[in-house]
Amino acid sequence: MINHGSGSFGALLKTLRTRANFTQQRLAEAVGMHRHAISRWEQGEVLPASKAIVLELARHLHLDDQEARHLLEASLTAPAPLWAVPFPRNLFFTGREDILEFLHTHLSTHQAVALTQSYALHGLGGVGKTQTALEYAYRHALWYRALFWIEAETNERALFSLQRIAEVLQLPERAATDQQQVVGAVQRCLATQAKEMALAHR
Repeated sequence: MINHGSGSFGALLKTLRTRANFTQQRLAEAVGMHRHAISRWEQGEVLPASKAIVLELARHLHLDDQEARHLLEASLTAPAPLWAVPFPRNLFFTGREDILEFLHTHLSTHQAVALTQSYALHGLGGVGKTQTALEYAYRHALWYRALFWIEAETNERALFSLQRIAEVLQLPERAATDQQQVVGAVQRCLATQAKEMALAHR
């Protein structure tokens, strides 16, 4: 059972929700959860499953950066996301704000849908698809439990990427000499996580 003290996530969430004149039902509908989930969080029975959910709560409650950070810290769900992105951020990246906003809106607001849908950046070579995807990953990293980059130029690069993901996930099969065994282990792990997230949003 989580401490019900003034610094607990549940107490803080209830205070912020009341201040924003949200009922539990209204807040639940806004973030795509069942009202029972909001009630259990406020009672201190459980914590949100991911930082993305906490940040979604902060967005709908119109919290400023400091308040959102406090809520995130109180949720005890603020470790760095699992990360397997092999490229550094482009510090000189500019533009593409419409694309970045579109992706963020669709991948965060409609979380249950985002679990089963994919979005693709397309266009001629050299127009900035890779840099846009990189900027999105770095800019919105805290919304996700994991960010994995799979290089698909060749089969060898794709297999290498999946091997890297297996290492990050610390899968038992990561040391297997059979590459297909590693691929299968990664696929099963990701499918299981997606199923758990989908159930959480029912």
